Amino acid sequence: MSETDKPKIVTFRARLDEFLFLGVEQAVTNSTDFGKVWDYYFKTAGGSGLGGEYDYIIWYYKNNEQIFFVGKMVDGADEIPEGFSLVKFPACEYFVVTHEACENLHDGIFLTQSYVGIGQTHDYREHVPMPDGYMRFDGPDSPITQIENENANATGGGRFERWVPIKKIDG
Repeated sequence: MSETDKPKIVTFRARLDEFLFLGVEQAVTNSTDFGKVWDYYFKTAGGSGLGGEYDYIIWYYKNNEQIFFVGKMVDGADEIPEGFSLVKFPACEYFVVTHEACENLHDGIFLTQSYVGIGQTHDYREHVPMPDGYMRFDGPDSPITQIENENANATGGGRFERWVPIKKIDG
């Protein structure tokens, strides 16, 4: 842990091959009440029999709206539960903005961006320098604008990850 009692920022490149994602899509804006968004997600997920567990939050644009998509990567689905969507995303490279792993979560608080110091990853993500030869690929025309991962299984503890899509600069 750094001297400021906030975990140090860590970045790395990663790649995801094409994948299917099953979850609950909700259009959001800057004024969205995320308490209501999460209530709707847990109500929909609970009503489906799948429970409220999720692996990722994918942010992307659909029909000119920012979508907040909570769910899991899947191999396929014979049936899509009511209120859920199944979306195929293309392969992409990412620049992951996270922090050093935390062994102990403060007073039992789950590993989220509300956890002390982890919100810093959002601010850092906005201005993070891209790796040499790459550019951001997280605008309204990109397939994904961000993936959030509450990685509780990181080596040495847990961490909150923001996956920023990137692509090689045509040279």
